Parts: sequence; structure tokens; C-alpha cells
Amino acid sequence: MQDLLSGLRVLDFTTNVAGPVATAMLADYGASVIKVERPVRGDDNRSFPPMMDGQGFIHFWCNRGKQSITIDLGDPDGKRIVEQLVRECDIVVESYRPGIMKKFGMDYESFAAIKPDIIYCSVSAYGLVGPYSKRPGYDLIAQAMSGQMDLNGEADGAPMKSGMTLGDYWAGLNAYSALVTAWFHHMRTGEGQMIDASLLQNLLFNNDTVLDYNIGQYKTRSGNDHPYHAPYGQFKGPDGRYLIICVERDDVWARLAGLLGHEELAGLTEQERIDHRLVHRNMIEEWLGGFETTDQALKALEEAEIPSCKVSNMKEVSTDPHVLENEWLTQVDLPEDITTLRSWLTRNVNVTFSKTPGVSKPSPALGNCNYSVLERLGMTKDEIDQLQKKWNP
Repeated sequence: MQDLLSGLRVLDFTTNVAGPVATAMLADYGASVIKVERPVRGDDNRSFPPMMDGQGFIHFWCNRGKQSITIDLGDPDGKRIVEQLVRECDIVVESYRPGIMKKFGMDYESFAAIKPDIIYCSVSAYGLVGPYSKRPGYDLIAQAMSGQMDLNGEADGAPMKSGMTLGDYWAGLNAYSALVTAWFHHMRTGEGQMIDASLLQNLLFNNDTVLDYNIGQYKTRSGNDHPYHAPYGQFKGPDGRYLIICVERDDVWARLAGLLGHEELAGLTEQERIDHRLVHRNMIEEWLGGFETTDQALKALEEAEIPSCKVSNMKEVSTDPHVLENEWLTQVDLPEDITTLRSWLTRNVNVTFSKTPGVSKPSPALGNCNYSVLERLGMTKDEIDQLQKKWNP
């Protein structure tokens, strides 16, 4: 069985989260990814908490399946090595602030002069052009600027960020899809090209409320209630746990009204249910209070075919039988320099293929492939040691 992206060669200059996620996904499906890291420190995410044996957990996931080499990009010897690697690669991905790679002579134009059919992807906070392009930026800033935070939180409360780093992960996921699309184009035409992926653009892409501008409306926070459907949101269960109930159609509402013992309300329209949202919330939570546990209430909702679930905490997610049966979480070996554990439970690949499944692989120790990669370029072990000594004072 051949991996989907077997034979694809990637040179990875990414750091933090968004860029590394894109290249890790390429590695999941069989691409050969050489991660170029700074000597001594490596990728910033190696030092992001939580930590194990002095290394960040997020690094174990963001850099899975890659080969790590350490190069000082500001050193002429380092630049010569990079140029040799570019000649044998198909894709280059970087996530420095716009202008940094140009300073090193490693921007798209410089690499395209060496390898005209190179596919080059830049992952940044705001994109390569525009008044914000040179600003420092992070996931939280992208959430704020995209309108994401203004949509999160209670109606009478402050804007609220997502508990997940949505900007980073959306940018990484879409950079991955753009790279695969560009590679498909390359296979048909032989052309390379430049890809500009940013956190802000990708959060805007996923913000469907921007469309409301066309009808002169602007949504804002509505807590856990859906703005256009009711009852559709979060409700407090009898044991202090919370559950979700989603009523999107009239027939579902009719079944829920019957379950609540209020068959006379079964014919209410969507707008009438929205207008009486608070009344119905109190009615639902009073009904929930008649059970000893939230699980008992959920069983009744499921038997009535009311879309619903419990709000899971992370311990429950990590032991969920459905999640585990589908292997959406999986045990993966840790790098050889980690001694506290030999493997960890982590996220698996993003989708399931029937014939060419991806595999979540271990992340590399810093510089673990210095010898294997650089010797392939013709360097001797002594030459490699001398360079590393120069770059690791």
C-alpha cells in the first residue's frame, strides 16, 4: 500500500502552530518533510506549556512525522545548505513574519530562481500585503479582528475567545488543502506558484455572519442560543451538568413539546418559538429537573429522536467509546529524548481513507536528522559537527 503523498518532498521553515500543522498533515499522508529549525532552541512550540521532560506537548503534535535539522539561516554556510535542499524539494512552507525570509534571501522569488516549479506557501497572521501585513500577530488577535470574539459570549457579556486556537488550526488546515491543490495543478502543468495563507483570512472565510452585511444586519453575541432557531442551545441538567438540545424543524419541536407534556404547543412556528425562547427554556429546565441525572434525561430525548448531547469535559472526550472505536484519538510514540512516557494519547489524522489511510507519526528530537540529511548532500560527519559547533556556541 502506497501513501497518498508518497514521493512529495517538503522543506519546512515553520514555527509556532499554524504552519507546522499544515506540514504535519502532509507528513500524515506520506510526504517527506524536512523541518529546518534554529540551533539550540528549535521551533518555538518546543517550549510552549504544558511540558514533558523540558519539551512542549504541542510540539509533539505539530511536528509529527517530520525530520529535524538545525541550520542558522543567517549564516552563509546555512544558506548554501538550504539552497541545495530547495533543488531537491517540491514544496517550501514558511511562517515567519512577511519580509523575514526575503531578508535571508529565501523568499519565493529567490527560491523560484533556483527551482522554477517550486510551490511556496507563506503562513502568517494577516497575509503578505496590506497595512497590517508586517504586524506581529497571534491566534487571539486574529479571533478578535475577524469578528469571531464579538460573536462569542453571553448577549449582555463581554466578547469571548474560543477555547480552541481556531485561527491557527483553520489556517493550517487550509494551507494544507491549498498545498495539495497546488501540487495537483503542478502534476498537470509542471507549474509552481506562491500561496499566501493567513489566520485572519481563514477566520473570515469561516465567518458566515459577514454575509448579513448584504441585508443590513449585523449579528452579535447570543450566548449558547442559536439566533435563528429555538429551542436550540445549552440547558442545565438536574445534576449540574449541561446538555445541548437542537430543534431546527417543526416536527422535532412537536415531539419535544409532547415529551415536555405540552402537546398544545406542538403547532408553534419557528418565529413564535424564538419570541418565547425564555419561556420555553424555563419549561425545558423544569422538565429536566424531574430526572435524577442528566444521562436519564438524555435517554428520554434520544428515544424521542430529539437531537441532543451532554456537554463533555476533556476527560470524557478522551475516553469516549465512539471516539476510541473510530481511532480519532490514538497512541503515538514520543521522541527518543522523552523518558517520562514512551507514548501518548493524541489526536489522529483529520479524515479516514478506506485504502490509503494517514498515520499520525512521532515527532523528531531537535536535529535528529542532521547527519542523514546533510550527509546526503555530500557533507562529512566532521563538517557537520563543525557547523553545529559554530551554530551552538
